[in-house]
Amino acid sequence: MGIPTQKLNGFVANPLAPNIKLKYEDKYQRWPIPQTEIDRNTPALKQNPDY
Repeated sequence: MGIPTQKLNGFVANPLAPNIKLKYEDKYQRWPIPQTEIDRNTPALKQNPDY
C-alpha cells in the first residue's frame, strides 16, 4: 500500500458534505499509456501492468 492510498482513502474533500469520502486505491497510481506512444517508442516503452 502506497502513501497516497494511506493519506487519501477516506479523505473528506468537501467539508460541507462530510458524508462523501474519497475512495483511493493502489490501482489509481498508474494509468494506461496510449498505444500511439508505445508504437513510437518500441521496444523501449511497454504498457503498464494490468492494462
